[in-house]
Amino acid sequence: AIGYMIKGYEFSNIGDLVNSTKNVHILYDYSISNDNVSHQLYALSFLITSKSFWGDELGALVLQKHRHKLIKRDDFILKLTESSREGYSENVKNLAKELEIVSIYGFIYCYMNLKEYSKAEEYIRLLSARIENYQGFDKELYKQWLAESQLELNFYVKNFKQLDVISDSLLSKQIQLKDESGLFDNYGFRGLANFEQNKNEVGLYFLLKADSIYDNTSIR
Repeated sequence: AIGYMIKGYEFSNIGDLVNSTKNVHILYDYSISNDNVSHQLYALSFLITSKSFWGDELGALVLQKHRHKLIKRDDFILKLTESSREGYSENVKNLAKELEIVSIYGFIYCYMNLKEYSKAEEYIRLLSARIENYQGFDKELYKQWLAESQLELNFYVKNFKQLDVISDSLLSKQIQLKDESGLFDNYGFRGLANFEQNKNEVGLYFLLKADSIYDNTSIR
């Protein structure tokens, strides 16, 4: 099965999404028959993103529900321990918490794509609660994910005042971390929000900043 994971990864690296997806599908089928939860999670994460990319938002949501059901299994930690690398078992409980956070974020991603903003907001609240109780070293990263999701949601529901507040709170951290992808989205949503309010000069300022990042980095 690991061979299909490697093939999927290699095809993805050269932009061959058809063969990449085909190999990951085979990996997923094997992982189900072997009840290997680590491989199932890897495959599901890839396939959720792939279906979203191809415009199959409902298909992505179906797989996202499979992923979350897997993570909430009573024997999940046991199965995760069995399928994890040797020597990693002591970290499995913390890994399980991380995987739940990532999965909740997956629901936000899916519902945003489906334009079901009330459902996205529901999962943003759940994500906030999980992050609050999480004590891992990457807590700040997940808090940033949360803020970026809130930024995007506030654009779609036209809560532009709150969008500005979140945008400002994110900017210094994104600049400090040289987070080009985050800055691109931040400037982009800020610019479009200003155009929505007929503040065209300000909107153009932020869109040009986003455009500059796009032209001078590997963001595509």
